[in-house]
Amino acid sequence: MNELNQQPKQQLAPFTVKNVLLDIYNGIIFLSTNPQANIIIYPIIICLSSIITKVIIYYVSYTEIDYKTYLQQIEVIEDYKVLDYTKIFGDSGPIVYPGGFVTIYSWIRYFTSGSIEYAQSIFGYLFVACVIFTCVIYSYLNVQPWVIFLFLLSKRTLSIFVLRLFNDCWVSICILGMMILLQQANQEPKLRILFLGLAADIYSIAISIKMNALLYLPAFIIITYFLTQENALLTIGILSIIPIIQVLMGWKFLLIFYNDELSKKIRWNYIKNAFNFGRKFLYKWTVNWKFLNEDIFNSDIFATILLILHVVTLLIFIFGKFLSPKVIGKSRLELFKDVFKWKKKSSMNMYLDVKVGPSLIFYTLTLTNLIGILFARSLHYQFLSWYNFQLPAIIYLNVNNIFIGMSIWILHESCWLVFPSTIWSSGLLITILSGLIISSWFNFDKIIENSLNDKEIVKKNE
Repeated sequence: MNELNQQPKQQLAPFTVKNVLLDIYNGIIFLSTNPQANIIIYPIIICLSSIITKVIIYYVSYTEIDYKTYLQQIEVIEDYKVLDYTKIFGDSGPIVYPGGFVTIYSWIRYFTSGSIEYAQSIFGYLFVACVIFTCVIYSYLNVQPWVIFLFLLSKRTLSIFVLRLFNDCWVSICILGMMILLQQANQEPKLRILFLGLAADIYSIAISIKMNALLYLPAFIIITYFLTQENALLTIGILSIIPIIQVLMGWKFLLIFYNDELSKKIRWNYIKNAFNFGRKFLYKWTVNWKFLNEDIFNSDIFATILLILHVVTLLIFIFGKFLSPKVIGKSRLELFKDVFKWKKKSSMNMYLDVKVGPSLIFYTLTLTNLIGILFARSLHYQFLSWYNFQLPAIIYLNVNNIFIGMSIWILHESCWLVFPSTIWSSGLLITILSGLIISSWFNFDKIIENSLNDKEIVKKNE
């Protein structure tokens, strides 16, 4: 009996410099490649984001580009009571954004009283909020920790937030919030309609700040339809929130209850200028098409080609991946027939699956947006914020090797740091974006399988 009770003691490794260094090495590997370390990494990243923004604000000079113009435009609206969008100007040009932009920068003007430092602090907290939201989204993706560190390493993104104060930053926080709400709609069936309604609300607010948020619309419609369990009427009801919010955000310019000639003119000028789909951009600011000459860049033929490529590529992904039988649990023909039926939910629909759904929702939204960005008429430097928080996960989901993934990210970031952009920097950017989209086509099914496998691994470890 005594022999049975005598358990052999585990031998500890000798305390040597070599073993200490080995422990440090193993710790670094764990903190950079093991998804289980994310519970430690997320709070660290959030704290670091707050520190970094404060350091930048304190030590790096503010750069005036459009912020002063934003406030001048708000001044014309609020102090001079001008509602005609054709008469609202600032130093760098006329107002070109919808009512949500006016509301946000009216608040900023009120709370900061013109202080740049206070405004920078607001945008610093906005950046931290974006990091927090992104951490919540990524917690469903089961990525390796090195991916999360990329949130803080984009010099251009930090500059866009705390040194330039662009309105694109507010679109970013709304889009991230919309993604979280859609993921929660997948996770909480009893509150699904509430989350979908809130998602439509905040998504419409994003559109009312800047129209680039419309790039997500096809994916938003698809996801909403499946999360309502293919209830067409309910889907239409939720989608109707989007135009309602647009009317509310632009209320003072739409003058709904007035029908005199002046009111009609103000209403039309608002719609025409705030939602101008034909607006052209200056060649000198383009980041993505500098390898083309200026005549081609400005031509209507080039714009038409980009639009066609955008629509065709998006349709290929929608029907080839987002609505594939493996994802929706039935044939595409059956899907379209079921639109007119009352009960048609598929038990195999991956958008409703609690394991795969959050990842699939993120990936569908992000890819739809990325396709639009690839074929955008022009990308200016602040437009990086349109997808930078989603980019690390897209890279990881296609290339989960830390060295290759980091290399792609560094090359991509370098494209946005070159000013003015060159033939080589813009060509490299288009190459990287094209490569990510093409590789996503081939990896789409693998991502679904990985989501299922990752969840099973986590369960076993628990």
